[in-house]
Amino acid sequence: MTPFQLPPPADHARQLFAEAWSSRVPADTIHPGPRQNHWDRGERVAPRPLAEVPIAAILHELWRPRGFHPDSLTREPTGTARRAIPSAGGCYPVQVHLVAGDGCDLSPGTFALDPQDATLVRRAGMVQPGRTPRGALVVLGVLPQRTRGKYHHRTPPLLIADTAYALSGIIHRAAAYGLECERISAAPGELARVLGLPTYARWQEVWPGTGPELLLTALWIGHPNRRARAAAERLGRADASVILEEMAAETGRPRADAGPRPLPERESHTDPETVAWVDTLDRDFLGSVSAPSPVHPLASDALARRRSLPLHAPEAPDAAQVATERVLTALASIQPPPDCRIEVIGTDGLADPSLAASCAGQHWIRSLHGLVRFHTDRSPTPATVWWASTSAATILYSCLGAGLPLGFRPIGSWHAHPGTPLTLHGLGFRSEQSKGAHGAH
Repeated sequence: MTPFQLPPPADHARQLFAEAWSSRVPADTIHPGPRQNHWDRGERVAPRPLAEVPIAAILHELWRPRGFHPDSLTREPTGTARRAIPSAGGCYPVQVHLVAGDGCDLSPGTFALDPQDATLVRRAGMVQPGRTPRGALVVLGVLPQRTRGKYHHRTPPLLIADTAYALSGIIHRAAAYGLECERISAAPGELARVLGLPTYARWQEVWPGTGPELLLTALWIGHPNRRARAAAERLGRADASVILEEMAAETGRPRADAGPRPLPERESHTDPETVAWVDTLDRDFLGSVSAPSPVHPLASDALARRRSLPLHAPEAPDAAQVATERVLTALASIQPPPDCRIEVIGTDGLADPSLAASCAGQHWIRSLHGLVRFHTDRSPTPATVWWASTSAATILYSCLGAGLPLGFRPIGSWHAHPGTPLTLHGLGFRSEQSKGAHGAH
């Protein structure tokens, strides 16, 4: 493979994105700003039982708080809630919006998820049944500010990875209900228009003092009946903006100047570097590959057990071989796109000091039983980071859903080294026989 090279300086957006892999050490943490957006004046909707598409229940299971992260020194609970989906540094920047059609466990309309308690706030829409498609459109965005405050120039791929794990979590949990999912590739501006939200760059012009959201991707969820299959096929053929516009027209498009709006947050601001690198999404991100298949259903009890591995654990050489074999089996369904490849490193390779240096000096990786690395021999793009992160999430959720005694920890920060392939993302793993699966993020 050819060595990684930074893009030419003239391409400012790509340069900003690629600098996330530089060896430059991030500056000190600054005030992180809002953790999430809370919505005012909206009806908080309780899900109805026994629905064909229980999307509200799925989102609640994935985003509801599950206790609090402990302080790394005192082990006392902090104010950061644990959730079923992993997040870089426990920042949890992913924000969730929903356009519900017929057959869902709440009446048709447009909703925002309040991550504080995983409740859905109705923003618009109370239409007659039978007028909307049967299924739901989930749109995921991020609040970049908290991740930016902690990781600075390393932020862009971390935001994409957090979104990929969240989307994959929805797909695997939906599979347990017999639902099928289809990712919709649409530009951030298209997604904002459908939801009646400002774009990231204009957010604070419309809602001053609130946390600007960058919308990244959308997912259609429905039952695999004939009508749903026809809709999925149409999603694959038709222009995404047309599908999204039709969905919004049927459910009632929210207005930014009326109805629920996000509440002001302390020290919120728009990040100019995020505005700049988002320009790469229109060129690369929309054509990225879908999640690997088949999808292993993820049961509720398995979801509740998901925790990232702690940074250190007792050695268990016998368990390491078994863990690697299990991960290799999960990798069988994943096909790399052109100019990318997957590498699995065992315990011998983890002892190499250059490996810890390449993942931002995270020497704790030596306590793992193995590491999956997703490489590229070209400049990194949002599309290849999305592929790597989605593939890693598929391994994690598939092993979790299959009940395998493995623990995982995503590794998003990597350095580029001249003459070597660039690592887009990593997934550390360890057998739970080492009793090290009760971790943090």
